[in-house]
Amino acid sequence: MVRILDTATVDRYLTTEVALAAMRRCFRLEAEGRTGAAFRTDLSHSAGWMRVLPAVFEGIGLFGHKVISFTTGEGVRYVITLFDIETGEMRAVVDGEAITGARTGATSAVAAELLCSRGVEAAAIIGTGSVARSQLPALEAVRPAEEIRVFSRNPINRAAFIAEMQPAIHTRLVDCSSADEAIDGADLVTLATKSPDPVL
Repeated sequence: MVRILDTATVDRYLTTEVALAAMRRCFRLEAEGRTGAAFRTDLSHSAGWMRVLPAVFEGIGLFGHKVISFTTGEGVRYVITLFDIETGEMRAVVDGEAITGARTGATSAVAAELLCSRGVEAAAIIGTGSVARSQLPALEAVRPAEEIRVFSRNPINRAAFIAEMQPAIHTRLVDCSSADEAIDGADLVTLATKSPDPVL
């Protein structure tokens, strides 16, 4: 049976804890040589582009791919398809937007868990877009800080980000007017920006 998991279903079940556990497991499987990913494929068309990212997870008996599509004026959409390794049967078609954000945040958080010492007093996040939104709950789960300093170039975006995210986390968010102000003395710095230019 093929399961169709829409955005509402993914949002209902994909908690921060679930995402962190999944990424820890994926990293372990990768270290054991039980996963693999092929090169991504990019395809342009008159209204945008499409990207296909295939992967195999021998450790959990699945293979599949994520497709990212961009349409000018409409934005980006994601879909994930999963197949059973033993039978080749399709197992699921999943709306990939929430999963993509949760995976990105959980990946950074697991890295911080392994690489950053405990006792974080001040953290900083550079960027206030969708990627930054997925970072904060995951980082707070593994390395809670007394404050997280927030910087992006647009002060309106910073204010909106803080207003939206502060109710979702316990850590105090601090509006910073420059990257230097945000990272000065920070124990942990997270970059969540697509800037083509260096920001640090």
